[in-house]
Amino acid sequence: MNPFEFSILPFKRYFDFSGRSSRSELWWFFLLTTLSGFLLQMISVATFNPWSYSSFRFIDLIILIWTLFTIIPQISVQVRRLHDLNRTGLWLLLFYGLYVLGIIIIMFGVFLAEMGEFGGFGLMLILSLVILIGVPIWQIVWYCFPPVDPENRFGPNPLLMSASSPSSPASATPQPKATRVSQNPVLSAPLASETTSSASVNDRLRDLNKMYEDGLIDEKEFKSKKKKLLDEL
Repeated sequence: MNPFEFSILPFKRYFDFSGRSSRSELWWFFLLTTLSGFLLQMISVATFNPWSYSSFRFIDLIILIWTLFTIIPQISVQVRRLHDLNRTGLWLLLFYGLYVLGIIIIMFGVFLAEMGEFGGFGLMLILSLVILIGVPIWQIVWYCFPPVDPENRFGPNPLLMSASSPSSPASATPQPKATRVSQNPVLSAPLASETTSSASVNDRLRDLNKMYEDGLIDEKEFKSKKKKLLDEL
């Protein structure tokens, strides 16, 4: 899959909170939503008219619709990325709960400042900043981790699924050899089966090498998968 296919994949899996998502799917989708949101905000700023008395602007409506439209896939792709790390999606509830806690703490700090308790305000401010800065870093670090297992309790690795998919029929059935041995049915059947199996393993090895070169899997996982495929020959 190319970056564009990865970036729109969460829209195709809009309400899918099961299974797993790769790092490519999550980060390309986040890049798409971030850049599109930034572009819409730039248009809003560029078209702002301070002399206009109208409170409604069409670009603001577009921004609101786009934001609401991307909320669910943003949540679902994060849940699936946690599944890819063999962690439950309930961790996302913890992250959001900490965000809410950080906002409540800063609001309480403002209240203390209005009461003249500036020492308490400073303490609440530091505590809220630790939460509101530390939690995103925590999430980013986790989302950068590679998959824990090729297959865990949430399903198989999505990248390995695509790599082990059947190859095209043309590459799986070598015509010339089948023609030469067609006169002897006893010999032709096992030879055709052996050739087809060998071609399939070679195609999967080629896909596995490409995944390793693209950095989608680490060296340890590459060697393990390669050994299993070579054992099939």
